[in-house]
Order: sequence, then C-alpha cells, then structure tokens
Amino acid sequence: MVTADNQEKYNGWTNRETWNVQLWITNTESLYKLIKGLLGTRQQGSVTTGEFADRIEGFLWIIWDGITPDNLKLNPVNWVEIAEHWFHDYDDYLTELDQSAERWNGRN
Repeated sequence: MVTADNQEKYNGWTNRETWNVQLWITNTESLYKLIKGLLGTRQQGSVTTGEFADRIEGFLWIIWDGITPDNLKLNPVNWVEIAEHWFHDYDDYLTELDQSAERWNGRN
C-alpha cells in the first residue's frame, strides 16, 4: 500500500520488518510478557517512548541476533512505532501499575 506521501506501508505498519516484529511479540506469550515487563511504571520515569523503544530494540537484538525468526533484518524496524502502539494499548495497565506502586509506597 502506498500512502499520500508515497511511503510504502505494510499492514498498517511502517514496513514489513516492523509488522513482523510486532507480530512475533504479540503472538509469542513468553516474549509478550517480557516486553510488557519492560514498560516499567510511569512513576519510575522509565517509560518514555524513546526509552521503551530502546529497551525493546536492545532486548530483541540480543535474543534474535539481529534477525527475526522469519529471517527479516532488524535494522529497518521502526522501534518507536512499536513503542507508541504499546503505550496506546497499555495506558490502562500503566495507570494500574502506578496506582499499585503508590499503594505499596504508602505502606512503607
């Protein structure tokens, strides 16, 4: 699919590699749980889009050695797009984590 600015898209994602990485993350339970754990909490100040994108990229480069299980290179992946997608989908989850942390900190 070609958008108005002539950029190729793949199933609504920046490119096939980005779509493929997100597909692997969401369809592999153990990987999904690990990536979800990288979100942290807003209170920790560790969940900016850029930091989360860096965490995902670094983690997957280590476990996949630069290539997805479908043999696609990780270089063209739009990590920020994946991070933004997760923030959008997990806003309620992050709010719940923050509230739990506040309750926990209030006990100590």
